[in-house]
This record gives sequence, C-alpha cells and structure tokens, in this order.
Amino acid sequence: MSNATNGSIFESTNPSGKLVYKVEVPNGYHLNGRRKMIRRTAATKAEARNLQRTLIAQIESNRLAPAREETLEQYSMWWLHTVKANQVRYSTAGDYEDRLRRWVLPFLGRLKLSGIESRSVESWMALLRRKNFSTKTINGARTVLYGVMQHAYQTGLITRNPVAVVRPYRANRDEKTSVQPHWTKEEALKAITASVGTEFDLFINIALTMGLRRGEILGLKWSDFNLEKGTLTIARTLKEERRFDISGKATVRVVADKTKTRAAERTLQAGLSVLVAMQRHKEYVDCLKADAGTSWQETEWVFPSATGTALAPSNVYNRFVKFCKAHDLRVIRIHDMRHTSAVLGLEAGVRLEGVSQALGHSRVDVTKSIYAPYVQVLADEFTTAVDDYLNEALLHAHEGALGGEVQKF
Repeated sequence: MSNATNGSIFESTNPSGKLVYKVEVPNGYHLNGRRKMIRRTAATKAEARNLQRTLIAQIESNRLAPAREETLEQYSMWWLHTVKANQVRYSTAGDYEDRLRRWVLPFLGRLKLSGIESRSVESWMALLRRKNFSTKTINGARTVLYGVMQHAYQTGLITRNPVAVVRPYRANRDEKTSVQPHWTKEEALKAITASVGTEFDLFINIALTMGLRRGEILGLKWSDFNLEKGTLTIARTLKEERRFDISGKATVRVVADKTKTRAAERTLQAGLSVLVAMQRHKEYVDCLKADAGTSWQETEWVFPSATGTALAPSNVYNRFVKFCKAHDLRVIRIHDMRHTSAVLGLEAGVRLEGVSQALGHSRVDVTKSIYAPYVQVLADEFTTAVDDYLNEALLHAHEGALGGEVQKF
C-alpha cells in the first residue's frame, strides 16, 4: 500500500525475526529537495493502517510539522537577510542582527529549531540575568528571537512558538538605567548660558527649546532654516548604521535616513535664542573650516565634523559629557534634553497637543504617558480646580441654609 500523499505500509522483520509492519508518511522536504519521512512500526496490518491515518491527520492539523535540519543560527540569518530585510529599514535590520549575534546565538545558536523549547528560552533569559545584563537588553533580545521563531511557526517549520509563552522581564525600580532625570529650569538656563560660543551653542538651544532628537539635530542642513519665516524643518535624521559581513564582522558608518515616523517630519517656529545662536554657530563652523585647510569638504551639514563631513552621533555624546563636566552641569543623556524641553513646555502651560506635535509624536497619548507624570503643575491644576469647584458648591449650600453670605474658606 503506497502513494505519494499517504506514504506506504510494508512488511518487515524486527531484530528477533518477528513480522512487523512499517509505516512511512511524507512530511516536508530536506534542504536538498528530498522528501522527509515519518517512520513508525506496528504489530499488525490493521494497526499500521490506523497509525497511518493518525499520522496523516496530525500532519494536516500541523501537530507534526516537519522538523528542520537548520540550527537557530542558520535559520535566523536566513530570516534576517531574506525576510526581515525587506520589511524594515536597513538600520533596524542591523540592530536585529547585532542583538542576535551578541545575546542570542552564542547561547542558543547551535540548537536545531525543533529542539528549542520554552524551557530553553526561560533558561537562556535567566542566564543573561545572572550575567547582569539589563532588563532592556534581555527583553530586546527576546523580541528578536520571538520574531524568528514566529516566522518558523507561521510557515509550518515548527509546531509552536516556544517564545510566545515566556513573558518578558519587568524592570526593578532600583535597576540602573542610562536614563537620567530631566534638567530643571535652572539647570537648562545654566546649560544655555555656558554653551554660548562653544560647539554646543546652537545644539543645546535647539535641543532645549525645540525638543529635537539627537539624530534630527545632527541631520539638519542649512537649507532647512527659513530665515524669512523664522522656521526650521526637520526632514531627516542622522544615525550610525551597523553592517555585518558574511563572517559576522561589523562595520559602522554614518548615514542620513528618513525621520523616525511620518509625524516626525515637521516644521517648527524657531525662537529668537535659536536664531541668534545660529549666527554664532556659523562663525564656529568658519573656524573649523579654517583649521581644516585643504582637508575641508564642503557640505550642507549644520553640525559638521572637523573636516566638514557628517558628524557621528556617538562622538557628539562623548564631547557633550566633557562639556557638562567642564561647566559643572549634571550629566544627562542628549535625549534627556528632549525630555527637559517637553516638561518645560508643559510647565509653561503649553497644551499637551502642542507639545506632542512639536516633538513629532504620532499620538498624543504617547506624549502624555511619557511626560505628564513629571509635570507637577498638571496635578496641582487638577486639585486646585476640584477644590474650587467643591468650595463653590459648599458656599451655595451654606448660603441657602443660613439665608446670607458665608465667607469662603
């Protein structure tokens, strides 16, 4: 009994010479194109037929998905370069590959896809925790692994995604993080004053008064300024893109890319402090050009390197730290200046919608969830309004009861 769909049943003898029936059912293909077969043994022909029907039913219901020969490393690299590379930005794909190579493959890479179980994932995450990697790092690596295994599951290569039932870790409140509390109004004013005439003059003014991201500031070109209207257009971002060669060696280059989201493409009114700082910054760039001499390259970058080329974001941060220490400023991340700008705006009474649009958020609830908890004035506004509202009602009630005016308390 045999056909291409159902497989076959044939007689055989076991090592003791007893007659048995072998069942073979096709289940997918090997990498070389040959069919994979599931093989089972039954004592009688009737049992063999029942076993054959059971195996076919299990395959059709995806409970016996074909076991792939690839290891996680082989499959994840194929998935990344063939599937994911056509769905996300190149820089995002590079970030995925970096996470895979650093946090996933050294621990799970040699396992076959079919051999990775939920327990394997739990053990791997626990190991990273014991090695004191941050919750953000562990969860980020888990996210990429989930994507790999989900694709394998959806295409029928494995019967389920073992990562799906493993929950991401929750960060402890006392866990160290690179995120720093935003600058206060006084600290922001001190930073702006200290920056005058330095390489961070225009940079800090834009970051604190307009709330741009680091890459958005570094991606500015002189043509983005409209001096007649006093506006600044954010049309791109500058980032460091990591590329891997076939051996896994990474190289990093600075590239200009589209903004983070469509909402991040925006035009903002530049304040007087920015426009004045821009004139001082032009003088600073002229000094760079003079120092570079013949090695200078003419470009449109507002914030060029010492030779006129695009400025690497990581280099900017290192110099920013030195600037803060030199001027006795509390060191924060450059992105924390964006947080400072948002909080100062809310404290100044700017509507939440206005802050959201200026920051280039796609949704107001994103702005609210990130920044509202840090603005005391919003909470004070609520309690004061409720107190006034209740006081007014109580006054009316007392006036009605006593037939006269009651002093407000």
